[in-house]
Amino acid sequence: MTKSFLLCLLLMLTQCTTESGQTDKYIMHSSGMYMTSADNHTAVLASATPGQHRVKPLSLTRQTDGSHVITLKQEDRPLYLGLGKKDGWSTFFLPEKAGKHTQYIIEETGGRYVKLKNLQTGKYLGTDACDENASVYSDKSGTEDNHLWCLTETVKPVPLEDTLSYMINAMAARQPIEGWGVSLCWWARMCGEWSDEKIDMLVDWMVSPTGLNWNIFRYNIGGGDDPDNANCEPHHMGKGKGLRAEMEGFLDEPGGKYHWERDKGQRKIMLKIKERRPDAIFEAFSNSAPWWMTYSGCCAGHKDPNKDNLKPEYYKAFAEYLVNVCKHYKDKYGIEFKTLEPFNEPVTNYWYANGSQEGCHFSMEEQVKFIKILQPVLKASGLKTVLACSDETDTRQSVKDLLYYQQQDVMGLVGQWNTHTYSATNRSRSQVGSLARAEGKTIWMDEVGAGGKGLTGNLNLCQKFFEDMHYILPAAWIDWQFVEENNDQWCLARGSFADENSIRRVPNYYVRQQVTRFIGQGYTMVTSLSRKSLAALNPSADTLVVALLNNSSRTALHRIHLPGVNVNGETIAYRTEEGRYMQPVELPGLLKGSALHITLPPASITTLLLPIERLTASADQSVSEGTYMIVPQSNCEMAMTAAAGKIRLAQADSHDKRQLWRVSQTGGRFTLTNGAGEIITDKGEYLLSAEKGKADGQAFGIEPVEDYFHKITNADGKAFDLQNEGLLEGTPVGLYPYGESASADTRNWQLIRILE
Repeated sequence: MTKSFLLCLLLMLTQCTTESGQTDKYIMHSSGMYMTSADNHTAVLASATPGQHRVKPLSLTRQTDGSHVITLKQEDRPLYLGLGKKDGWSTFFLPEKAGKHTQYIIEETGGRYVKLKNLQTGKYLGTDACDENASVYSDKSGTEDNHLWCLTETVKPVPLEDTLSYMINAMAARQPIEGWGVSLCWWARMCGEWSDEKIDMLVDWMVSPTGLNWNIFRYNIGGGDDPDNANCEPHHMGKGKGLRAEMEGFLDEPGGKYHWERDKGQRKIMLKIKERRPDAIFEAFSNSAPWWMTYSGCCAGHKDPNKDNLKPEYYKAFAEYLVNVCKHYKDKYGIEFKTLEPFNEPVTNYWYANGSQEGCHFSMEEQVKFIKILQPVLKASGLKTVLACSDETDTRQSVKDLLYYQQQDVMGLVGQWNTHTYSATNRSRSQVGSLARAEGKTIWMDEVGAGGKGLTGNLNLCQKFFEDMHYILPAAWIDWQFVEENNDQWCLARGSFADENSIRRVPNYYVRQQVTRFIGQGYTMVTSLSRKSLAALNPSADTLVVALLNNSSRTALHRIHLPGVNVNGETIAYRTEEGRYMQPVELPGLLKGSALHITLPPASITTLLLPIERLTASADQSVSEGTYMIVPQSNCEMAMTAAAGKIRLAQADSHDKRQLWRVSQTGGRFTLTNGAGEIITDKGEYLLSAEKGKADGQAFGIEPVEDYFHKITNADGKAFDLQNEGLLEGTPVGLYPYGESASADTRNWQLIRILE
């Protein structure tokens, strides 16, 4: 959570009621808007404009099970906040109180915000946008800023400006960047039918160094549906994702002939990319096996979406099919896929017969069985292509997959770990990244998208981008669709597939370009202690690129401490905001000594190109004597501090002497003393103490656990640990056995050297 979210300036907030009875509260969204009722009784956001009476207090009545019923009082009758009957995601003020779907659990976050979880669905209230009349939905994950609410006594003016103070440390290297890109499924199947002129224009938009600067593309090996429709309805995908989702397969029957003439649209786009960008990296991925290998006879999934659809007797045939396609593209067109991904969101219930796209459920057990068959086939082909797994839609499931692969001892068969982040928490992001790196695997975030509205929705997806980069630390981040017909959120260009002249770039294109044009292959991400920013060094380490996001409805002042570098030239800046896309901006007075001070307009993203000279040439991550900030792996905005004699998390502040720890080495162990003279001590209890002067038990071991993080241990081998796996401000730091599971992320720390 950012500092602006934790402070919630000018708001008089109270704790959530824990007693039976009724309390009246205004329910304020994280954007500063308030929940209210539209004329049709849908729950929406409204601004608290002085003199208007649309925003009203809501009554929260505690139930015997601890949940609350939320009521809007009216003169004629009360209305109860609950789910609509037509779907599972809309939210209405209803005339009747009808059980669990009008009951909400109020979950505290450890800060000023709460989450509101519907008792019936287990999902959270939230929005896709932050503007007037934005709908409140009931199907949110609870992991994003737009899913957070304040309970207030009165309506207060929204602060005009958020202030974020944090450090970007060009000496603290993070992951090297392999590149950025997009899947070619499904849009390329359609756009590949356009004229060469228009295809060349699309390709230029994607790969040009002054465009998106993309260099990674995912080719979809289609399974292909039954041409006779004996097991599914004709064109059943047209009912959902559209006819674009009808991917052609190359093999119609066992032992049959390969129809290499098929899929010409996607192939043409890929070959154009290869011609225009010879250094392009390609991945091949599958959504389903050919129809005749499946239980249902339909490449959209099993009749029961919770069951695997590929018949075990066809595992070898499917493996050969995938490898034969890869080998064909190498032999015929000179395209050797870097990776082959045989799964797509396998442990989900999304894929069912007569569904809207190709899909195939694979349990974790069957994934492992199939990998053991596929890998030898791939190796025998002579291709350099390696396997990528497992492309789960949720990072929490991706963690489970990876742990299961480890348990079954098959990670040696996998060359790269891929995940989607449609559903993700920052903790599970950091867990899956850490687990993959510990196995020596490159990790990609290779598919995501999000709903919303206009530029606001685009910037909310960009927030996911930033958090993926901070916590997964992927080498690549890859969009799902480049062209869409019916929205401007799941794409970067929009137009009718039937009319090539209708194609236009949408604001999402420029939002992405603010990062990918300036940070490319060969760049190295560096540490920024704010999830509202990304920072990277160019290969020659003489330019620091900083991308700053403001996806709120307020202006935001970023005060950025830049230790260890001198800015030694003119700063170039570009900005995207409503009506102005990727435009150069002048920022006089930007540099204040060793800090940048920059004000960002509401709903905007700004990129700075800073010519720098680093004060030391070394970016060594090893720990030696010196001064450090100590930051938990799973929350880049917190740091270890001393408070009232205890060690706790606090909002990271590189100017706070209590957070600056002098590491001194004696006999292979380390003492940690902050700028206030307080020493971290182990008194044999769970919680660590902070004492001034010499104290017993202050010597600790510090050792790396993977590329970017360390564990800090006492004489008994217990590691510095976040109590109750907390990640928020005020969480105590104690000692606990390190362990070997994904939960060890709360015992991993980044030690960021501060030059003195």
